[in-house]
Amino acid sequence: MKIDKRKLINKGFTIVELLVVIVVIGVLAAIIFVSYDGVSQQAIGASVKADLTNAGNILKNYQLANGSFPTSLDSNKCPLQPVADLLNCLKSSPGNSLFYASNGKYYNISSYNSNGPVLYSADDNTSPVTRTNVLYPLSPSTVDTGVSTRGMSISPDGTSVYSPSEGNDMVYMFSRNTLTGALTPMSTPMISAQVSPQDAVVSPDGRSVYVVNTFSGTVSMYSRDMSTGLLTALSTPVSTGAGAKAIAISSDGMSVYTANRGSNNVSMFSRDASTGILTPLATSVINAGTAPYDITVSNDGLSVYVANVDGNNVSMFSRNPATGALAAMGTPTIGAGSKPSGVAVSPDGMSVYVTNVNTVSMYDRNLSTGALSAMTTPTISSGTDSTGIVIAPDGTAVYVANYNSSNISMYNRNILTGVLTASTSTTATVSHNDTYFPTYIIISPDGNSVYASSYIDYASAILMFNRK
Repeated sequence: MKIDKRKLINKGFTIVELLVVIVVIGVLAAIIFVSYDGVSQQAIGASVKADLTNAGNILKNYQLANGSFPTSLDSNKCPLQPVADLLNCLKSSPGNSLFYASNGKYYNISSYNSNGPVLYSADDNTSPVTRTNVLYPLSPSTVDTGVSTRGMSISPDGTSVYSPSEGNDMVYMFSRNTLTGALTPMSTPMISAQVSPQDAVVSPDGRSVYVVNTFSGTVSMYSRDMSTGLLTALSTPVSTGAGAKAIAISSDGMSVYTANRGSNNVSMFSRDASTGILTPLATSVINAGTAPYDITVSNDGLSVYVANVDGNNVSMFSRNPATGALAAMGTPTIGAGSKPSGVAVSPDGMSVYVTNVNTVSMYDRNLSTGALSAMTTPTISSGTDSTGIVIAPDGTAVYVANYNSSNISMYNRNILTGVLTASTSTTATVSHNDTYFPTYIIISPDGNSVYASSYIDYASAILMFNRK
């Protein structure tokens, strides 16, 4: 039998037919990928929510047995009593990270998966819900404080906020509703400081408050009533360098440092944990850059960073945990943007962020040496004249106070890389008859509330936000 080769050739696919087949295969592959990705994200979300639900059950059982929620967990997420309670450890699925905060009466816990973009949060009264890191003003959205308010601090139990008033040499004291986040003046609403108080810090044990006074070059020391939050002045204030602008305390509560803008140095103090009294170290100061404006201590207690507003850089110091003494790192400074005025270290210690006039500088931190290096993407845009900066306790969000644009910049933080991206809603504002100028910003230990001090010569206020 003779075969017609032409017929065989005619039975092949045309180029048009092949293209159609390729397109169809591509469409089907895209559908399968999207479906798989959606199912994968749903599975991640389900595992995160399940971890939070299980953790909530463990915490409530702990409360029934002990009368309160644990106030802290060890590195294995086990309650401390003060030794680890191995029977009530919180567990998480592979890839999930748990973040916990509590004052004993209430708790907040959040979880994030490294392969999924969604953060979930829960507390003692709420089932797991998604958290967007967006800020929403409370109602009312402000509470009045002193004249020309700058720095603020919040107690570790989240029940008290302290606001120094530069204009009338007072420290204003507020009680915080741990359910709503609202601030109200305490029964005694203020206590005297010295000349031009600028910044405040509460000790990690909650028993002491320290306020730096710029024009008098001192630190006022107060004991704090653990029940009411009211302050009582301790002994005579200790002297700092000239023009002390900011204050920080180590996570172990043993050391206090002030950034002295007028003398271009840092004052170093040891703290008596039993009395709260500060004592200058034998070598009491160390040189910084030009016009130190803000200072922070890493959570591991090994590093101190200072933003030098007129030097356009950041000073980097190593800290001796035994003595509290600082020493300049091998490379003592790293460049920042224009007029750096705020500095913060992430809770995991991997990242450092510095506010500049219109940007935020982003740095990777070497966990062994503390040295900083600029991230691959070194900056991100912010508002106008950015000043204060704060990082959420779970490390997933960063907020920046913008003085001249009268708003708060909101960023999501990648917990693996540290890189910031602008939130879907990039800024938070407060509607009011007056114009507010945010200068400093803090976040509650449970991560649910954000407060910004507004600097106005005649009548300052604290702006109050819920973090959703």
